[in-house]
Amino acid sequence: MAITLAQMCDAVKATLETATGVNKAQSYNELTEGYDDLPLLQVYPWSGETDMTALNTAQSTFRGGSRVTETLIHADVVCRQRSHLDEDMAKVVEMQEAVQSVLFDQHTRPYFGDGGIKGWRSRWEVVSFPRGDPQVTYLGVRFFVYLRWF
Repeated sequence: MAITLAQMCDAVKATLETATGVNKAQSYNELTEGYDDLPLLQVYPWSGETDMTALNTAQSTFRGGSRVTETLIHADVVCRQRSHLDEDMAKVVEMQEAVQSVLFDQHTRPYFGDGGIKGWRSRWEVVSFPRGDPQVTYLGVRFFVYLRWF
């Protein structure tokens, strides 16, 4: 089953927006410049890679070969406008745990509710998101969701 970049973003958004505490979620084609209704989840594609050396893997049948592709999706959770570091980090930790919990539930297929996604892995980091002029900083967490498909 083939999967498009749009479908991948929408699947990740639909899954992660169920995390406790997410007030608003946007996929790649719904992104806004402003941060309202925090915590805000924004999901968009970032990069991809196709592994040509994977032609002799278990995904190959009858010498047909498959090109295993990995697509990196960013899932940004903008938590709070920077004001008090202790309160800001408390919200970041709360939202990281909520989203991570939803990710942990993705242990059986179909991952993210889409049969075209054959596997995945993720990592996360705390991020300062600058916006506007003069720049206002928001603290949040970015999830790097690597989706595998072929």
